[in-house]
Amino acid sequence: MQNESRMNDKTLKQNIIQQIIDIDDVETLKTLQYILSEDNLDHLTEVMNDPTKTEYFNDYIKEWVKNM
Repeated sequence: MQNESRMNDKTLKQNIIQQIIDIDDVETLKTLQYILSEDNLDHLTEVMNDPTKTEYFNDYIKEWVKNM
């Protein structure tokens, strides 16, 4: 079961990397750079792990996708 999870993690990572590689828009890449920055990842991790903020996090992601 754990090997299957690792395989899925690896496949997921490869898919995400490929999608990022396929992005041609500089502004979208800058947004990703910000989202993936260490400071922002700490914030996102905190939000994702706080059940009181999950709805806010979902809205945040939806807005980010709309703005891409």
